Amino acid sequence: MSPFRVVFSTSGTKGSQSLYLSVKADTASFAGPGTTHIPASKVSWTATPVGRGRGSGGTLSSAAYSQVYVSDNNKTGAFDMTWALASIAAAGLRSGTHTITVRWRVEAF
Repeated sequence: MSPFRVVFSTSGTKGSQSLYLSVKADTASFAGPGTTHIPASKVSWTATPVGRGRGSGGTLSSAAYSQVYVSDNNKTGAFDMTWALASIAAAGLRSGTHTITVRWRVEAF
């Protein structure tokens, strides 16, 4: 899957500030047809900084937010994010549309 670019610009009153981005699944599994559902933990990502900052790879969870990126005191910047879905060998999994809502947390300090 191709990465998508996240671009940000913050404004602080004094000095520089760091931007922290993290994600969390709203539910423990995807919604979809049938009674067998794909666990959120089958979703992972990589985050590659464009310029300064630190990207973190991780696995999606509904239990806690997972860090994706820290800007390291930059007021502007970007990172490329690529999502991946691990192979699924679940008996009873039906074809069709499977969806999950991912919530972003954005913090500036």
